[in-house]
Order: sequence, then C-alpha cells, then structure tokens
Amino acid sequence: MKFLHSTVFLYLTVTISNILLTGSILAQKTPPNIILIMADDLGYETLTCNGGESYQTPQLTGFLMTIHS
Repeated sequence: MKFLHSTVFLYLTVTISNILLTGSILAQKTPPNIILIMADDLGYETLTCNGGESYQTPQLTGFLMTIHS
C-alpha cells in the first residue's frame, strides 16, 4: 500500500512540475536554449575536464569551461 501512495505522489509531483515549467517556458518571449550532446561510450570519468585520461576532448572541455565560468 505504501508503494501505491509513493507512486501516486511521484506521479502527481512530476505532472504538476511539468505543467508549471511548460507554462513558464511558453510565457517567455524567446525560446529556451537546449543543447543535446549524444556520444557513444562516453562516461563521466572519460572527459578530460573531469580528470579522465583515456580520451582527449578539448572541444567539450572548452565548452564546459565557458558554461561554468
């Protein structure tokens, strides 16, 4: 029974959040900037900005550094 209550609570929370976020996005004059980066076999630890040494990722590192600064 607790599982059902937690599932319903989670569903309602996600639904209400989506409604509120969608309304705020639609009220904006400019569309939001969304960047989707898809990579195969790229984990968190493989990026050079995270200390990885198995791959050289200078473009991603530079991009991430401009975002975080």
